[in-house]
Amino acid sequence: MSITARIIIGLCTLVVVVGAYFAFAPRSAVVMVESGIAPGPITVEGEMICLPHADTREIQTLECAFGVKDSEGRTIALRDSDPEYKNISSVPFNTRVRIDGVFEKTIDPKYQSVGTILVSKVSRVVPVLNSYRSATYGIAFTYPEGYVLAESEAGNAERAHHSINIIKATNVPAPTAGEGPVSVTIDIYQNDLDRQSLVGWITNTAESNYKIGPGVIASTTVAGAEAASYTWSGLYEGESTVFLHGTNVVSVSGTHMDATDEMRDVYRSVLASVSLF
Repeated sequence: MSITARIIIGLCTLVVVVGAYFAFAPRSAVVMVESGIAPGPITVEGEMICLPHADTREIQTLECAFGVKDSEGRTIALRDSDPEYKNISSVPFNTRVRIDGVFEKTIDPKYQSVGTILVSKVSRVVPVLNSYRSATYGIAFTYPEGYVLAESEAGNAERAHHSINIIKATNVPAPTAGEGPVSVTIDIYQNDLDRQSLVGWITNTAESNYKIGPGVIASTTVAGAEAASYTWSGLYEGESTVFLHGTNVVSVSGTHMDATDEMRDVYRSVLASVSLF
């Protein structure tokens, strides 16, 4: 038998084997999950998400099927009553929302969902706020429910540095090694020895992260105090607002994955709530 004939026979055998695998290999069955949700008018609160694929062995493509994940962890597909999807597309992903519409039990072979809501209205849920106040540093602010706050001392014998870190409760415990999750941090640095100016501290210290950004500083105010803000880019995208208060430099920073990350809203809400005394 010639070499060419052997190659042809080998290729044919390979095609048969591969075809048999795909024909008889076990596949994820489409299962109707009992949701406990009755068909009809519905109002549900949850997090706006892209629905996860039903078969995780499939190649994961970049398209996004709108969905909501409720407080019980159920994922529900969303179909907009507006043909231009203006209701659903008005709210970014990873945002807590209230959905009004009509629920129907459906089976989706491609995405994980317990049914579909024909959406008539989408609104952001105003979060319940927790309060923080420090008589030592003369600062107070609020942060959303569902987030946890932790304080630590990060300075040394020469310079004090008090750090306040706010992260989503679902990210607790944070990893002990490597980078932590996106967060909002309020860092309070002792400044009575160096007496650096606002811009001087930003441009001359590594802690500011200013040098890993585009180098643009914008003037603003925080609770009536002169402040400066800028952006930077590391493992995550970051933005910081810095001001002087008493004998300290205070830096409020937020990190996020992208422009739709909920943490951007948390950073801005924390910053806007700051009061100084």
